[in-house]
Amino acid sequence: MNAASFPIIAADADGKISAKNRAAYSHLPKIRVKSSLSNKASFLRNGSILLNDASAPFKYAVCLPIETLSGIKKIYMFLPSLQNENARHDTEIIDAERLFEIIKSHRIEVLPVRMYSEIVAAFAAFDRGSSENGIVSDVAESAALLDKKLSSGFRALGYRASVTCTGEIVAQRYFKLNLYSFVYSVLTAAYIAMRLSKNGAADVVVDYDGITEMINITATAKTDVKYPVDSRSAEDAIAFLVPELAVEMAIDKEFSLGAVPKTCSIHDSTLKLCVPVSVNTRQTVLSGITWISESDLIDRLFTSFKESSRKALRKR
Repeated sequence: MNAASFPIIAADADGKISAKNRAAYSHLPKIRVKSSLSNKASFLRNGSILLNDASAPFKYAVCLPIETLSGIKKIYMFLPSLQNENARHDTEIIDAERLFEIIKSHRIEVLPVRMYSEIVAAFAAFDRGSSENGIVSDVAESAALLDKKLSSGFRALGYRASVTCTGEIVAQRYFKLNLYSFVYSVLTAAYIAMRLSKNGAADVVVDYDGITEMINITATAKTDVKYPVDSRSAEDAIAFLVPELAVEMAIDKEFSLGAVPKTCSIHDSTLKLCVPVSVNTRQTVLSGITWISESDLIDRLFTSFKESSRKALRKR
């Protein structure tokens, strides 16, 4: 539990906190061992909690009660994917016991080196307004901003990534989607491609498929990796090749909480992976829909992404 990249705390049946993992010490310093949760959180259905601290980057946690010799212990897991407007609903549909099994099933040495939680915390703290059904965003502009950031952000380490759009994206520009999922998916695809590239270069292409109503984020890179990834599912292959993403990828797949790679292949020394992002096309009238500054969001996300990715990329 200590190696998980997101906060996990343990408490007794009365709510007295008995232990915290490293991420909890880092992201939730106000939640102190031996203090009580009763005046720090609201208790929701099925035991999940919502912290009362408005400044906390992680607020929602699912709860797993465990019987021990000394009585009932409660494990609270602040899953990054839960830190959004739909968290009250999501905490009720997640099987906490299954979540705990997924975390325990990953060996400690393959848990995240690149702190995924730092990236998610950046946009969890961002005021997103009412975006349950998505935000109308200029995807072409977002891609251009990401291209500018990625082309130079890791140059000192010998890495670079470009982000370009196909004609369909450029022509339509505005899409109603989860902008945070889109930006994070682009950054994650770029990270995987840079991480596995033999020369540090990666190319990311953003395309729109009108038939499936999905934006596809495709990353390619020249690689020396010989592992036959085609024999595995995309998420299993990436978890094997980029183990610091294994836990979050397994959780997101299990509970459909985030973007999961659709394909991953290596042919002729070229890595290619595709991450789909859903587009909401049911509402076409733009009035009354939340708008947001793409540049502000991307600045925040990229700052955390760069800081948390640097260590892993430097070890390459």
